[in-house]
Amino acid sequence: MSKRCSHGTLLHRTRGSTLLDVHVRHCYPCQSTRNTPAKAPLHPWEWPSEPWHRLHLDYAGPINGSMILIITDAHTKWIDAYVTRGTTSAIVIERLRRCFATHGLPRMIVSDNGSCFSSTEFAKFTRRNGIKHKFVSPHHQASNGLAERSVGIIKSGLQKLQEGTLETKLSRLLFKYRITPQSTTGAAPSELLMKRHLRSTLDNLKPDISSNVYQSQLNQKLVHDKTSNSRCINIGDPVFARNFGAGATCLPGDIIEKPGPLSSVIRLQDGREIRRHQDHITYRHCESMEPVASSQSGQQFDPPLPEIVVAAPAGSDAPKTSANATPFVETKGITSDSVSTGTPRPKGITSDSVSTGTPRRSMRREPFA
Repeated sequence: MSKRCSHGTLLHRTRGSTLLDVHVRHCYPCQSTRNTPAKAPLHPWEWPSEPWHRLHLDYAGPINGSMILIITDAHTKWIDAYVTRGTTSAIVIERLRRCFATHGLPRMIVSDNGSCFSSTEFAKFTRRNGIKHKFVSPHHQASNGLAERSVGIIKSGLQKLQEGTLETKLSRLLFKYRITPQSTTGAAPSELLMKRHLRSTLDNLKPDISSNVYQSQLNQKLVHDKTSNSRCINIGDPVFARNFGAGATCLPGDIIEKPGPLSSVIRLQDGREIRRHQDHITYRHCESMEPVASSQSGQQFDPPLPEIVVAAPAGSDAPKTSANATPFVETKGITSDSVSTGTPRPKGITSDSVSTGTPRRSMRREPFA
């Protein structure tokens, strides 16, 4: 049995020998003209665990005489694009600096073997910033599939937009892409990268719940405050607290704590502590207190003055009062300071204390013998 090779060589098979098969497999002309083998199994890039960990770079264009540098984040699928007039390493480095100033330095960059990415200047830039640079296999676009997919999105999107310059159309396209949920991650790139929702004109069609609630609360407050009275109750003020149990209607006490703007903790005179709303608290005026300004009327309350008794010296018959005589005033343990402050003192007062401007109750004058 014989077999002819593809380039015309006649080969003879011998019994029990594999010489024919070995020769055919090692035939150089046959191997060099063989059909393309089947595609290798897909080996996807590992999904980074954090945003801005690995970036894929590529160029799109020329479009209207310009090139577009496209930067894609592997974690969030965020796309940055910059219009350039060339593809030199200096231009690429300048656009990357602008991008890194906003989002920070990545850990890895993936690109093809273009001269702008494989130059010594670009290698120095990545090494100086601590960025690992990986190259994909030449002429195999699937190895940098994320960047190639981003190039396709930019090209098709710019063709659909008719109005505006290239920069204007690119900005509009990027904004719409970034707020649209991505098919792979199921979330918008802006939400994954910035952790927030970017507001767009579509949000005008949605009801603003917070604004509606605020307006409703404001209307309720305006209606309620028409019949209300603002009072200022501070810690330490004596008050009466409403009693909701058996006994007196109001219980005297003092404010010891303000847990809320309208809530107070009151220590009663028997030592108990209760919590009441401002609507259940009234101010308590004490006779032994110093002048206290009322929070409602703004008036001052003076404490009662001590009683003053004016007596004549012993042994006198209390003659008639003389207009030119100097009176002798006997007090019950007060001085001039006690007349104005209400604090008693053990010694008597001087003649100056009689002429003070503080009103006195039923003072009788007797002549001095």
